This record gives sequence, structure tokens and C-alpha cells, in this order.
Amino acid sequence: MLIQMIASMFFTTIGVKILPLFLIMLCLVIFLIVSFLAMLSYNVRRLHDAGMSGWWCLAYFIAGAVLIGVSLVMTPTPGANQYGPDPRTSSK
Repeated sequence: MLIQMIASMFFTTIGVKILPLFLIMLCLVIFLIVSFLAMLSYNVRRLHDAGMSGWWCLAYFIAGAVLIGVSLVMTPTPGANQYGPDPRTSSK
């Protein structure tokens, strides 16, 4: 999102005013940053209540990134599922 905001300052499209879009994106980024910091603060307080260091919050982010990475490279279940046929075995 930040890259898109920066790019919108330099590149324009024909007939589209960039400033309103930039301001909306800026407000969204500010909201996301504030929300993230509030969530992080809440998590640190809960960890402190449990007698743990706030640095344990890093474990959530590292473990989450590892789990997402592993799930992206796992072999899917064979056969059709609720989203359609298996694209690896279905003929076109």
C-alpha cells in the first residue's frame, strides 16, 4: 500500500484526480498503523499479566510467517474439493 501511495504521487492516469485517492490511501495507512500499534500494546499487556516479557510478541509474528510460508508450499489434497476440480489433474 505504501508503494502504491508513493507511486500515485508520480504517475497519473488520464481523467483521474490523484489527490483524493492519495488522501484516502493515506488515511487508510494511518488507520492500519494505529490499529496495529493498539493490538500490539494489548498483546504486550496480556503477556505482562501472564508474567511474560513483551518480547514474546515477536514469536507470534515469526511463527505466523513460518506457518503461512509452509502452507504455501504444501502439496494440496488430491481430487476435487468445494472450490472445484484439482487443477493439476483435470484436463483442459
